[in-house]
Amino acid sequence: MPPLREEGHTKALLQGLQELIANLDSNSDIDFEGNSEAVKQLAIRVEKLESRLADSNSDRDKPKA
Repeated sequence: MPPLREEGHTKALLQGLQELIANLDSNSDIDFEGNSEAVKQLAIRVEKLESRLADSNSDRDKPKA
């Protein structure tokens, strides 16, 4: 499966994540304790996405041979 950025989904993914974060921020009364495993899994997935994004940005900055 090609990376999302190659399929042109990067902007939509970033917009979706921004909306999700905004919704989470605005709903400060959410009980995360009951869903701690789900939150942990989500955090892991976000870390992986951030790592992939950082890797793709560093690859883009490298001079092409």
